[in-house]
Amino acid sequence: MYDYSITNFEATVIDVKRDTISLNETYFYPGGGHQVNDTGIIICNGITKKVNGVFEEDGIIYHKIDSIENINIGDRVQCSIDKTRRKYLSTLHTAQHVISRIVFNKYKINTVTSELDINGGSIVFSSPLQPEWVKPITNDFDDIVKKEYEISNNIVEDIITVSIGDFDVENCCGTHLNNTYQLDNVFI
Repeated sequence: MYDYSITNFEATVIDVKRDTISLNETYFYPGGGHQVNDTGIIICNGITKKVNGVFEEDGIIYHKIDSIENINIGDRVQCSIDKTRRKYLSTLHTAQHVISRIVFNKYKINTVTSELDINGGSIVFSSPLQPEWVKPITNDFDDIVKKEYEISNNIVEDIITVSIGDFDVENCCGTHLNNTYQLDNVFI
């Protein structure tokens, strides 16, 4: 479930309710950490269903689909996550980690929250940033991209720690890129 490099997989339907289904395992990101959920498709009995939303409630991940018609508990399904959307959101989320760490290291200002969706992203800091800081932050960001830090997840008892080389380590459940060089298309 935490291997967000998987975007195609098979699973078994374990519950069907109103406009949602639950699977015995899933790699759809349910949203959280201020990052929106994945979307994609599920094919069941030869019929393609759009996954319009994914959310977690009481430890169960629900896949909101356009119709539950012809889906039954026990059915095997083929699942495909929208790879373009996933990569875009992973890029924004990874960039947020890097920018937040740069701002904290340089100016000792914490990130309060961020909002990351298909329309872009924003970060709210605990104090205002000064306009003259944009260039040094951008330069540091570009340096991190060039260093090509590997990004990895370490999972211990369902706690996910994300490491960006020796630059940053944070607890986080969002989706991330594999290496900072993949951030070369991000502009601050």
